Amino acid sequence: ADKYPVWGLGSSALVTFDIYSPKREEKSIIRYTVTTEDYDSNPDTAQYNNFDDVDQIYDLLNVKYPSPSDRTLVSLTYKYYDGSTNTLNNGFLYINGDWEFILGFTNDEYGIMGEGFSNFSSEDEAIVKIPVFLKDKFKFDPKVAGDIVSTMYKLYTTDVDDLDGDGRTNDRTEYSYVKYFVFDGANWSEYN
Repeated sequence: ADKYPVWGLGSSALVTFDIYSPKREEKSIIRYTVTTEDYDSNPDTAQYNNFDDVDQIYDLLNVKYPSPSDRTLVSLTYKYYDGSTNTLNNGFLYINGDWEFILGFTNDEYGIMGEGFSNFSSEDEAIVKIPVFLKDKFKFDPKVAGDIVSTMYKLYTTDVDDLDGDGRTNDRTEYSYVKYFVFDGANWSEYN
């Protein structure tokens, strides 16, 4: 209206514009393991002390973190029932008022990727191994060229943010990082 004030009802314009919408890499600020008390506080999860629906996880996150800062990453360890009960560690990133699921890796999956512990030794190692793993992970859930998957991986590194709460920032602990990968129709690679 400011640019073309004389145009009226029925006028049309073809407008071209760019949107800057990067996929940012995050590191965890919050690590949390769901407790029996957490499961018991929700009637849907109290009986078996696990989740069986992703909405139950979002309900918990909204109760535990009612007003998180934008881009808060929670590395959440929890039990999930899908035919059998498994312990999972996935990320949940708070963006623009909603929680976004970030695929994490189980202890067994780290083992499949050749790790002796449930973390990588370096970011370079994660960037090499995760795309190979994703190809197998999604073989029964086909992706198309251009699909982007967010992953959360762990590194054992210097605890500069005192995540373990011991008052020291020069010791070592596990940090969780978000990294995006894009599918080209055949293979996965780091998303830039």
